Amino acid sequence: MSPVTALIPLIRRRQILPALVAIVSILAEFLPITLVNTPFSPTTTLAAYTACTFIAISILILMLLTITCLIFRPRHNVKQLPRKPGTTASALLYITNSGEEGWNMLGSLKSLSVVDEKERDARIRGLGKVYTMGVVRDGELRIDEDENIWREWTSNPTIHGSA
Repeated sequence: MSPVTALIPLIRRRQILPALVAIVSILAEFLPITLVNTPFSPTTTLAAYTACTFIAISILILMLLTITCLIFRPRHNVKQLPRKPGTTASALLYITNSGEEGWNMLGSLKSLSVVDEKERDARIRGLGKVYTMGVVRDGELRIDEDENIWREWTSNPTIHGSA
């Protein structure tokens, strides 16, 4: 997602800090334009110089406040993943199944790469599925369809294969 398309859903879900990060990243696109006009030169008017200076300072202050909020935010609800999804292989371990065919995330999205964009989007909307990270029937921690999750994962999961 780009920050422009993520901003409205974040505000609707009342996720204040991610919405603030999206706003700051949108404003960061305009920061180079304002910084170019900050040094006063004979070709710059006083009004343009003043406006660009105050806009640049405002964006930079908002960035510093956002960074401060990110550094000092409470982390009591943040759980560590038992396996970091830093590589493609470890990310695929979360979304693949080791048992039945067709009941996992990859199985439900099968063959969507060969259809055009409109048909793909219609099929995904038609699935009406919600995916959650949790422990599935075989005891593995995985991202799977909501109805297949039988236990939410905790910060200290006792799951075989977790490293």
